[in-house]
Amino acid sequence: MKRSSPAICTVAALDAPNPVVSDGRKRSQQSSPTIRAVLVARVELLREYPLLGKAMQGEWRAFRQLVVSGYGIVYQLLPENQGIFISYIRFPRSR
Repeated sequence: MKRSSPAICTVAALDAPNPVVSDGRKRSQQSSPTIRAVLVARVELLREYPLLGKAMQGEWRAFRQLVVSGYGIVYQLLPENQGIFISYIRFPRSR
């Protein structure tokens, strides 16, 4: 059975009025204000503690990932302690 790639979205899309993930599905339960607030709080925490996320492996070795309530915040460290760059947020798989 072939695994499909996860749906992704940029951080800016968290605040979009009616966001759609990359595979075309509209977010319903994922776009709740509670989940959004938790994700934003964790991103703010990454500003202070950029090594909080786990280093990724293989072709993704330049990235780190912090998993929050099933969502994967994938980011890169900027050079010379300039902060982080959020590459994308991986949404949880449907059950």
